[in-house]
Amino acid sequence: MEFHGQENPTEESIRKNLANGNYNKNENQTFWIMDNHTKIGLIRIFDLEDPVCLFDLRLKEKVRGKGIAKHVLNWLSTYVFNNYPHIIRIEGHTRYDNFAMRKTFFNSGFVIEDNFPY
Repeated sequence: MEFHGQENPTEESIRKNLANGNYNKNENQTFWIMDNHTKIGLIRIFDLEDPVCLFDLRLKEKVRGKGIAKHVLNWLSTYVFNNYPHIIRIEGHTRYDNFAMRKTFFNSGFVIEDNFPY
C-alpha cells in the first residue's frame, strides 16, 4: 500500500476507525472488492453528503495490473451517480509517481484538474 497515507494500518487503528464511523457512517461507505469469494481489495467513498465525493481504492498487490481497478472505477461511478443524485463529481487523488493509478484514472474517463502541475 505504498501510495496511501497510512501504508500499513494496524489492527488497532482499523478498529478505532471502525468505532469512529470512518467506514460506513458519517457520510462514508466501504465495500470489499471480491473475486470468487476472496477479498482482493477495498474501496472507501467519503463525503457522500457533499456535491463532490472522494474515494480510496486499495487492491492487493497480486491482483494489480490486471484491469480490476478500471472495473472498480466504472462500478464506483455508476454506484455514486445512481444512488446520490446530488453528487456532481467524484474525486480521486494519487501521487504523481503512481503511474499505474494515473493510467487507470485516464482509462476510466477521469481527468486531471488544471491547477495541478502534471
